[in-house]
Amino acid sequence: DPASYVIEGSNDGETFTAIAESDVAAFEDRFFQQVYLFGNAETYATDRVTFPTVADAPAANSMQVAEVELLGTVIGPVEGPAMTVVEADGQVTISWDAAAGEGYTLEATDNLEAPDWQAVEATVETADGVSSVTLPADKAREFYRLVK
Repeated sequence: DPASYVIEGSNDGETFTAIAESDVAAFEDRFFQQVYLFGNAETYATDRVTFPTVADAPAANSMQVAEVELLGTVIGPVEGPAMTVVEADGQVTISWDAAAGEGYTLEATDNLEAPDWQAVEATVETADGVSSVTLPADKAREFYRLVK
């Protein structure tokens, strides 16, 4: 299992700039998804993900990663409300500005190649001008969007 990661970006494919790096939490089982959030205000033509260390390095003879997804938002003007996604304590909370998000519906799909967007059936709570939906983190991987 990987024990740390480094994410770098490059515009020429030769010189890379570190964007984020962190330790990787121990995996609970073989089919466990981990989400890491990081900020980046720069645009790069190429991204590189490196796993420089492994768990139990003296006993390791290999390392395996099933999938890495780099997801984010485009820098620039965005129509509608901005969304924030936070995973903590086995739950994922999706929040957006309630005033800007008035009339929007939160939808989810588990496949971006052949998306079948479905409205998220969850309680939406509004407090201090922010709407949020909290879902269990152990659900199958899904992608979310707000639509009007």
